[in-house]
Amino acid sequence: MDDEGGTTLRDGSHELCVYKCDERGRLNAPSEWRSAPDGIGDTLSRVTRVDGAETVKFLQDVLDALFAMFSTDDGNSTQHSGHVFQALVSIFSLLEDTKFEHFKPVMDAYITGHFAAALVYKGLISCVKHLSDLCPQTEKQEPIMRCFRSLEYIFKFIIQSRLLFARATGGQNEDSFRIDVDSLFESFAHLLNMHLDNIEVAQVTLLEHLQGACDQLILVLSPGEVSNHLSNLFNATPVESTKELTRAKLSAMKNAINSSLFDDDEGREILLETICTHLRQHVEGRLELRLCGDVLSDIIIIIHKHVKSRSMHRVRWFVFACLSQASFLS
Repeated sequence: MDDEGGTTLRDGSHELCVYKCDERGRLNAPSEWRSAPDGIGDTLSRVTRVDGAETVKFLQDVLDALFAMFSTDDGNSTQHSGHVFQALVSIFSLLEDTKFEHFKPVMDAYITGHFAAALVYKGLISCVKHLSDLCPQTEKQEPIMRCFRSLEYIFKFIIQSRLLFARATGGQNEDSFRIDVDSLFESFAHLLNMHLDNIEVAQVTLLEHLQGACDQLILVLSPGEVSNHLSNLFNATPVESTKELTRAKLSAMKNAINSSLFDDDEGREILLETICTHLRQHVEGRLELRLCGDVLSDIIIIIHKHVKSRSMHRVRWFVFACLSQASFLS
């Protein structure tokens, strides 16, 4: 961006302008985009090619404009919602770069202190589900993996949007929100259950970043509900998978054990029984024994921490069965 005028991206009939003005950026008014929709997709794609340093410098204004373009005033999607979603994901992806990770507190502050789009949560869920459904049907996997890598921040916006909507309406559409989340996790489960070489990297990426989404969901759903969703995904991932997918699943289990879900009796009971069942199957098949041992070690720590929990006697049985099997096979 130059010092005087800023950056202007053109496609012949549209402009995406970021101007310097009292050290703040401004994206062209959304009404201008909606009145001339042709070519918006190409212009939005240029957002992803603007230097990341300039994007984060004017983060608030860029996000305000993108979310305004993401849906109509009554929350319905527009013909360019998908392109806006891709632009949003490209911004979230910047935060995974070590060069920009110090902007995460800035993004978090924007979400909790400035973000006001109470109607976008449904569209964001729909976009993630669309990419999950699309995964086995396309060779273009990178946009899908970029979305999965950004699940934590996508869900931060989903949950904040849902909270804003609930506060404004007294909690309306709660059942509809649950149905949307159920549908999304069913799509994830279907994806993880597939045996296709071209989607394995996307499956691994999804498992690696699931916990970031679940950590946000417990702000609006009970730990038991979130644990059920996570448990279903573990069960959807076949025991006899590739080494990479098996490792990703076991690592996701380890993340779940060390998450706040395990501070809740119901959530802990649901996940521990699922995890221990998988561990025993892996140990019996001599699959990834070292990683299984790491997960078992974390479970033993959990047992001591929650020794009086009503579910612990069953969990102990699973753990000791796994340990006995491992000892027999070693």
